[in-house]
Amino acid sequence: THKHTQVKSVACGHEHMLALLENGALMSWGGNREGEVGNDSRKDSKTPQLIMPLQRYRVNAVFAGSRNSAAIIEGPAEHL
Repeated sequence: THKHTQVKSVACGHEHMLALLENGALMSWGGNREGEVGNDSRKDSKTPQLIMPLQRYRVNAVFAGSRNSAAIIEGPAEHL
């Protein structure tokens, strides 16, 4: 599970945050007017949410801008 996984790095945008976990999963929360939380919604998230579309990949690095987010990913997780 992701609940007990250590945080590897954090990226902060204007009103949202990203947490990259040691296992390569990515969590996001905060302001979401432009979809920057990555949860297919425009509703703000007060608690960290797993970014589901990236579950198949290992995330190596994350970046957050004012109202955007980006990640460097590596192949489907089952091939790592």
